[in-house]
Amino acid sequence: MYRALLFSLLALLAPAAPEAFATLPEEPLRTIALLYDQIETKPSFRFDHDCAAKDDLRPSLGCSRRETLLRDIRPFPNDAGSLRVRAAVPARLVGSPLVVQPQWIARRAQSWQRQDPRFYAAAPMNLDVEFALDNARPGKQRELRLRAEGFQVFPKNLAWVSKAIELPPRVKFATSMAFESLETGAPRAGARFLVRVTGDDGLNEVLDDRTLVNRQDAGWQEFSADLSHLAGKKVRFVFETQRLGEGVSFPLFGAPRLLQPSPRGAAKNVILVSLDTLRGDHVEKRVGEIALMPKLSAWAADGALFEQAFSPYPSTSASHMTLFTSTWPIEHRVTFANEVAPRWISMFTESMAAGGYVTGAVTENAMLAAHSGFARGFESYKENRSIGTWESAGEAEKTIRDGIAWLKKHRNQVFFLFLV
Repeated sequence: MYRALLFSLLALLAPAAPEAFATLPEEPLRTIALLYDQIETKPSFRFDHDCAAKDDLRPSLGCSRRETLLRDIRPFPNDAGSLRVRAAVPARLVGSPLVVQPQWIARRAQSWQRQDPRFYAAAPMNLDVEFALDNARPGKQRELRLRAEGFQVFPKNLAWVSKAIELPPRVKFATSMAFESLETGAPRAGARFLVRVTGDDGLNEVLDDRTLVNRQDAGWQEFSADLSHLAGKKVRFVFETQRLGEGVSFPLFGAPRLLQPSPRGAAKNVILVSLDTLRGDHVEKRVGEIALMPKLSAWAADGALFEQAFSPYPSTSASHMTLFTSTWPIEHRVTFANEVAPRWISMFTESMAAGGYVTGAVTENAMLAAHSGFARGFESYKENRSIGTWESAGEAEKTIRDGIAWLKKHRNQVFFLFLV
C-alpha cells in the first residue's frame, strides 16, 4: 500500500466546474501584506494565532488561548459514574472570567470526549473539575486520561492597530469576521465589528461597521474594500470589537490582508490533491468493462507519472508532514495526529503565502489535524470532520463541493488549494 499524491494545475480540475474557470484574469490579485503579522499595538492578553468558525480555521485577531489546567492519567475507577478532580488555576487567571472545558479518554484510538463546559465569572485559585463517565468503557490498560482546558474571557472592548503601511496603487483590503466556535456554558453574546483606516494627516475612514449575532451555526462573513483612493498614503489599520450584552463570545477578525492586481507572469495556480492510503494496483483496476479511475489514468498519460512511490513513514500524519516540510519524521516529530510540529520548522505553505499566494485547504482527513501544524501558512483550513479524530465517517462529497466553492471564490487570485 502506498500513498498517491497528485500534483495538478487548475486546468486538470477545470472540467469538474467549467463555469468557474471559463476565463482567468490576466492580472490576478496577489497578497502583498498579511496584516495579522503587522500588528503594532494590541491588547495586553495572551492570544492564540489560529481560530475556527464552523470548522474553518483562519489566522485571527482575538483568538482565545488554551490554558492547560489539568492533565492526568488515573486508574479506571470501579464506580464509573463520575469523577471529581481538583485543578489549580494559574495566578494570572485567578479572578478573571474563565471557561473550563473538561475532556477524557478511556481507551486507545478514541477521540477526546468533551464534557459540558463551565463558565466562572471570577476564577478561583482551585477548581473541582467534574468528569461524567456514564458512557466510559475502559481499554486493556484500564487507564483514564483526563484533561481540562481553560479559556480566558476577554474584556468587552478590544482593539488592534497595525504598523504604518504605505499603500501602493490599486490596493484592496480584505478580511472576515466571525465568532470562535467555542462552547462556553454561558449565554451567547453578539458583537460589533469595526474596521478603520487612519493616517497622520487626520485620516479616519470607517471601512466597515457591523453587528453580528452569535449563532452556533454561523461561519465567516467576508468583507473587502477598494483602497485605490488612498494610494501613496501611509496608513494604519484599526480593528475593534465590542461584545454586546451580558453573555460570552470570542469575536474574531480572520486573515486580514492587502491585495494588489499584477501580471500573472510565471505564477501558476496550483491544486494539490492527496488520496490517502490508495493502493497502487487499484488505480487502473477494472470491474468488468468499467474502469474505476479513467480520468486519473488520463491525467497520468499527459503528465508526470511516478511508478515507484515511497512513504517516509507508515502513518498519514507523518508522511504528509514530511511532504509539507521536506524533513524526516525524526525532525518534524509528527507521527500521529496528537503531536505538534515545532515552530522552527517551516511549512512550504508559509513560503507560498509570503510569495503572494492565497492559500486554502479543505480536508476530511482527521489525521491532518490543524493543531498539529498543518494549518500553518493557510488563510483558510476547513476540516470536514463528522465525528472525531479517530472515528471519521468520511465526508468526500462535501469536501469536493467545498473545494469547488473555494475555487469559485478565489478564481481571480493567484492561489494554492490543498484537498485531501
